[in-house]
Amino acid sequence: MAQHIILQLEAPLMAFGATMIDAIGPTLEFPIKSLITGLIANALGWRRAEREQHQHLQERIVMGVRLDRPGTELLDYQTALLFENEQGWTTRGIPEGRKKSSSYKRGRSGRNELTHQRYRYYRADARVIVALRLEPSEGPPTLDEVANALDQPARPLFIGRKTCLPSAPLLAGPPIEAESVLDALLKWPLAETLPGKRGGRVDLPTEHRSR
Repeated sequence: MAQHIILQLEAPLMAFGATMIDAIGPTLEFPIKSLITGLIANALGWRRAEREQHQHLQERIVMGVRLDRPGTELLDYQTALLFENEQGWTTRGIPEGRKKSSSYKRGRSGRNELTHQRYRYYRADARVIVALRLEPSEGPPTLDEVANALDQPARPLFIGRKTCLPSAPLLAGPPIEAESVLDALLKWPLAETLPGKRGGRVDLPTEHRSR
């Protein structure tokens, strides 16, 4: 038996990023390991540039996912008017501009401009349960440290994109003892599903895929 923690991912909108092509950002039905790694790292207060720490944590995570409420897919069409030679501030604190391009055309303002378009997909009104443990269990961060960080995060947490703020605590409760992540998911109480929605689907845990 091993200790597992249970995460509940629930929000009006969540994004479980898949491979982005051009300006189209799709979403999966459930989170993959890299998203959970980033979520935990953010809770611990790690910086994005600390790649080795992120990679080591991701390699230790053994997880499985249960869809209590699949929700529905929602498309958000986004546009932004960009001007040639215009600069903006980045998360690195350094202004960054865009390279000259033939895509810029003279606008009504007399400046060269273009309309940037993006298509962002989200999961609306979904509820996802994640069971996870760390292997090996020794070494930082420990499972208890991860649980404490998710309960009292170093920074505000979001699920996939910064606009996707959780509507419930991410840490569902204290750690539970289970033989596997599948066993942990089966032990955790099943939430009610929306009318007309089928819930409780269990995605095959990572440990069962690799063995």
